[in-house]
Amino acid sequence: MWNPIGQIKGKDLESCVSIIPGNRKTGLVGRLKPGFKRFMLGVATAFLIGCATAKAAKADFVIGTPMKVPNVNSSVVGDCDSCVSSDGLELYFRRDTPGWNWNIWVAKRPTIFHTWEEPKDLGPPVNVRYHTEGPSISADGLELYFSSSRPGAIGWTGVDTDYDIWMARRETKQSLWQEPVNLGAPVNTASWELFPSISSDGLELYFSSNGSGSYVNEGIWVAKRETKDSPWGHAKIRGLPINPIFHSSHLSISSDGLGLYFTSGSWLGSYGKLDIWVTHRASKDSPWREPVNLGPIINTSLDESGSSISAKGDVLFFDRFEGPGYRYSDIWQVSINPVLDFNNDEIVDAEDLFELEQNMFQSNPKFDIAPPPFGDGKVDANDLDAFFYNMFKEPGLMAYWDFNEAEGDIAHDFINSHNGVLHGNPIWRPDVGLNGALELDGDDYISVPYIWSPSNGGFIASAWVKGGGPGQSIIAQKSSDLMQGATWLGLSQEGKLMTGLAGKGRLSGPLLSDYLISDGNWHKVGVEWDGNQRYLYVDDVEVAKDIREANLFESPSTGLHFGAGKSLEQGSFWTGLIDDLKIYNSELAKEQRAPIDCPKDFAVEDFESFSFNNVKKFPWVWLFDLEQPAWYITDYEGYSGECSAASGRAHDKDSSIHLRLNCIQGDITFYRKVSSQAGHDYLIFYIDGIEKGRWSGEQDWTRESFPVEAGARTFKWVYSKDSSVSEGYDKGWIDDITFPIECGNWWRIPSQ
Repeated sequence: MWNPIGQIKGKDLESCVSIIPGNRKTGLVGRLKPGFKRFMLGVATAFLIGCATAKAAKADFVIGTPMKVPNVNSSVVGDCDSCVSSDGLELYFRRDTPGWNWNIWVAKRPTIFHTWEEPKDLGPPVNVRYHTEGPSISADGLELYFSSSRPGAIGWTGVDTDYDIWMARRETKQSLWQEPVNLGAPVNTASWELFPSISSDGLELYFSSNGSGSYVNEGIWVAKRETKDSPWGHAKIRGLPINPIFHSSHLSISSDGLGLYFTSGSWLGSYGKLDIWVTHRASKDSPWREPVNLGPIINTSLDESGSSISAKGDVLFFDRFEGPGYRYSDIWQVSINPVLDFNNDEIVDAEDLFELEQNMFQSNPKFDIAPPPFGDGKVDANDLDAFFYNMFKEPGLMAYWDFNEAEGDIAHDFINSHNGVLHGNPIWRPDVGLNGALELDGDDYISVPYIWSPSNGGFIASAWVKGGGPGQSIIAQKSSDLMQGATWLGLSQEGKLMTGLAGKGRLSGPLLSDYLISDGNWHKVGVEWDGNQRYLYVDDVEVAKDIREANLFESPSTGLHFGAGKSLEQGSFWTGLIDDLKIYNSELAKEQRAPIDCPKDFAVEDFESFSFNNVKKFPWVWLFDLEQPAWYITDYEGYSGECSAASGRAHDKDSSIHLRLNCIQGDITFYRKVSSQAGHDYLIFYIDGIEKGRWSGEQDWTRESFPVEAGARTFKWVYSKDSSVSEGYDKGWIDDITFPIECGNWWRIPSQ
């Protein structure tokens, strides 16, 4: 979860979206409140983009601080024209090699949470002694499009300006690239064709060409085909507003085909000689709109070009020239995210979701946060997808299984598709947990592909669990043929939380806690390895850690078992419930543990929403059917404001309201009032089913206070009436409840 980030408007341009730098802390982007499930899945992600004198407010976006891509750029020669693969694991780019030859290089990484490995020259047959540049990798990673001045170009005369577009194939992502082929006519002509960008469906190819024979008139063209096996049709130049007076080049089409990034320096409002711009269309059959400059956070007085947008639209790679010529170019990256705090209350929660839903199928631009880069003019399911995708996009979160599927044999990872396969006969339990959980009975488990090895560095793993027994495993890394795995989280033979991650010297054994979690209650358990020490957590409280720093043994790069040991050993299978399992890169997740700014009244329920249907702050449960009278919010009997919660007309039935929260140790305080038949009808308060107080007769507003232990707690108020006569209003009221909770950490409590 990120800390609040300031909302500082960028320069207003026509039909504008707001540019908000992400390095201030005035609290208007909002802390994500972790209490909602992703009801819809999607990869649409909304992100910034720039503008000019706004006639209507657009959705706001947060741009991070641009940084050079680590481990990729050379200190000797220039790097530019990057293209990131759809899975984010390969970065192709142009490098200037000695002899003023331009070749394509690639950097790889095992996951998007690793840093890039040392780049490698693709070598022959892709790279030859002629210029090779402008790579574009297909969505399946098996076709590489690029421009080159090598022999075989249409009208080739042997000079470096005789560029055509070429394509190389490989059988698999692990295979070598085959001999490139010239795309031929009608894509290539006697003029030069440069900077191809292939659409994710493989049916559109955007590129630059100087059809008029002049560099100044270099423009954006597109060729189309019916299927991936069909020939390319005649290329057409994109007219105004895309192609301006001066050249447009270095193209990147977004994964949904609705955003087109390019480099140009032609319009008023440019920040340098070359800037990055984007244009958008409502559908693939719609015309392109007026281009928008990405603004001064990305574009500077220097030259920026060569953009490539990630498949999810939340990271932009681009070139920046810090000196004259390509020798001084480097590849940079920047994160771009929509602001979800629509009501500016400093928390992203159900109220913001409610506002979005209230504006569904309308044209309110404030909620038009998808598709990339600045909406499509309407609020629809794409915007709802973008809301949930960005809401759950916690820093460092590598994988997240919520176990809400309710059926099937796949447990879906919402972050990076590390989907788990169910083995045995585990039972989906949609009625328990955080909107659903998975029940294992001692011979079931989930297998998950490789995500992370502790040898790579720090990580955090957490899950909600209920049940379990001695020696059973919650999360374990599989053993390989050459190396033993380890239990990341499990129970010792005494039934206490432990981790089997071990290392050299003082870390040669497991880390044990004194905390019993197999007590029949839900507990949030976690393990952290920060690169120096191991930590164990129960209900967000540290329960064990290493006394001294040490190093872990090398661990295998294998997948995981949920609910079973590293080798599926007998006695390691979990008996109980598992829910909401997350794995973080701890370096990237450190921000989670930073102080969080929250509203002063975040722990107070004052019922000033006038209706339980509008209560978004806390997860109240109130009963309403023909047999059970409902509590409601009244606007004539508040303690400090207009409203309070009141019991329903009881007759001879109990009327109740309750909620379950994750608490710290402290006191719950509230004001209560009762008007009833003394000694017969009562307002009663319970904590975890244990009565703490009851009141009867005519009593005006009175403050009550009760101690609360840390952990998941259920608070319940009941108006209990016998079958005798009524006196007074026959009712109880409560108001101004202060819960012992930490900011942002009270929602995610499993139901029993």
